[in-house]
Amino acid sequence: MTDSPKSILRYIVGLVGVFSLGFALLVVLHFSFLEILNRFDQELENESSRIAIGEVIIANVHKIERNFYQLATLSIGPGSVEKLYAHTEMFFAHIEEAFAVFSNGGSLTTTIALNQEGMQDFSRTITYDPHEQEKYALEIMDIRPKVLELRERLQALAYLVSKRNALMLSGDQKALEVVRDDILIFLKKTPSHFVRLHENANGLYYQGYRNLERLKGEIARRKAYHTRFSIGVMAAIIVAVLAICWHIARQIYAAHSQLDFVRREMEKAKKEAESASKIKSEFLATMGHEVRTPMNIIVGMTGLVMGTKLDAMQQRYMGRIQSAAEILLGLLDDILDFSMMEHGKLELADQPFNLKEIVCAIAEVVKLEARQKGIAVEVSVAEAPWIPSGDPWRMRQILLILVSNAVKFTPKGKVEIQAALEELDPHWLLVVVKVRDTGIGIPQEQLATIFDSFSQGDASVTRQYGGTGLGLAISNQLAKLMGGEITVESTVGQGSIFTLTLPMRKASSPVVYMAPALALANGKGPVRALEILLVDSDGAQQALAQAILEKIGHRVKTADNGLEALRCMAKFQYDVVFLALHMSVLGGREVALDIRAFEKGEAVERIELGYDIDWLSARLSGQHTLLVAVSDHPQQKNKALAQDTLFDDQVCKPYTQHELADLVNRLVGGGK
Repeated sequence: MTDSPKSILRYIVGLVGVFSLGFALLVVLHFSFLEILNRFDQELENESSRIAIGEVIIANVHKIERNFYQLATLSIGPGSVEKLYAHTEMFFAHIEEAFAVFSNGGSLTTTIALNQEGMQDFSRTITYDPHEQEKYALEIMDIRPKVLELRERLQALAYLVSKRNALMLSGDQKALEVVRDDILIFLKKTPSHFVRLHENANGLYYQGYRNLERLKGEIARRKAYHTRFSIGVMAAIIVAVLAICWHIARQIYAAHSQLDFVRREMEKAKKEAESASKIKSEFLATMGHEVRTPMNIIVGMTGLVMGTKLDAMQQRYMGRIQSAAEILLGLLDDILDFSMMEHGKLELADQPFNLKEIVCAIAEVVKLEARQKGIAVEVSVAEAPWIPSGDPWRMRQILLILVSNAVKFTPKGKVEIQAALEELDPHWLLVVVKVRDTGIGIPQEQLATIFDSFSQGDASVTRQYGGTGLGLAISNQLAKLMGGEITVESTVGQGSIFTLTLPMRKASSPVVYMAPALALANGKGPVRALEILLVDSDGAQQALAQAILEKIGHRVKTADNGLEALRCMAKFQYDVVFLALHMSVLGGREVALDIRAFEKGEAVERIELGYDIDWLSARLSGQHTLLVAVSDHPQQKNKALAQDTLFDDQVCKPYTQHELADLVNRLVGGGK
């Protein structure tokens, strides 16, 4: 299955190759055919040149014949014979030049005098290439001997004419008559020679034309044959290429069909995996809430019990129960956070906070464990005039993981936390926190995977120190979500340095965040005792919240649903009302809407209240009741809920003593 894309690629390459080969063969065949036709045309042109050279020879023979008889009748003074003889010799030279072209090949240029004013003579160049199989040219064999003989006769005639002219000047009539008789006899014998020469030349000329016509017919037949042959070969090549392409196309279609089937199966498997992952996420979220709530009640109730009078053994047992429950909560939080980040559902807050406050709070959280191991926790926060704005809860989570790991993997020595703010530009800061320990260190070959999920170096580390191996993976992903990063330097046996860098905006408003651990460390009780209405359908969580609030000095009334809460408010004035968002009879948001409407003096239709609605309207009109939203899941503590104008603050289940104490103190203090 995995070879299908490669197979398709191979088929496509083969298809391109076949097309290229077929095209190349057609091009080669085309040029070969053109070359054959060109040779045929050259053969015709060469034969035509042979005839044209024969015509040149015949024309010069005619000129020689004319000059021959003109020489015989020439009676002018001395010098005229030599001039005419030289002119005739030029024609013989032309004939010899034609014979040379016949023998060796080459070009022959002829000039035709137009004898018209303003017009130049016409020149013609004839090129001839003798056949390789033709050793001797018939023109030379038949005509050249007669031309040589004619040349000798011309020389003899020129001698007789010169002698005659000389005798005419001397006045020797007797000798003159003898010479004249010799000239007449010579002339009577010459015509037959010219006749034979003309006959031979005309015969060869005629034979040349016959050969030319025959050659034209032969070449026409050869051209037709080669044309049919080339068309047949081209058709065969095209058919072969189309057949091969059809075969390759079928293979490509088959491979594509297979690939499409695999793709559909993969999409089906992907949808099933996404559905399973969604079910898993929903299951984790639901079960996480279901498990966290009772676990938080265990931790809360245990903390409350430990605040009572117990003997030493009971304190030790309860401490172990609380410690084990907190470890379980931590493991559960890691798994839920990892699942949320894996599906991109994690939202980040954006609000001003105090960096030193967070770092000191983290140090306070781990100091107990550090003291038990005999190691020191040192904190150093550089002073800076700027206030960062970001998500303090997620930053606290990252630092808690890094510092807790440092304490966990440091058997002796110390853990240092160094924090500083650096200005990047007028609007942005860089938060830099270094966590340095003198612990066991990390091998170099494991540094590349230390931030992978479920990674803890090796199995022995998990067995010895415990944990899920998700802590560093979660902190690294949180840092990336916030636009920063975590780097690590480590030496085995000497310790490690984890550096967190986070870019954050400069805040222009005052700090509103207070770390829960630090709020508890302050140990401040309530500003005054408050009347608190606690509305929640979850009896166990409601009982824990009531115990916590009453422990810190407040008076608490409980209601199991929204309708009961409204009846309670009709009978009594409460300072703070905790409203669970999800309840069976009337949800917290609906209750908040009714309360705000009563406060504004608006009419509210709530038949279930009966006459209590009039008491509510009278009691709440013009007032402002502090409302706290209680959400069922930690994931619901987001920006939208934080900006909801119905509520003055919010808290998420499962909450702790520290969160409730801090929230109530903040509300009473007037800051939200």
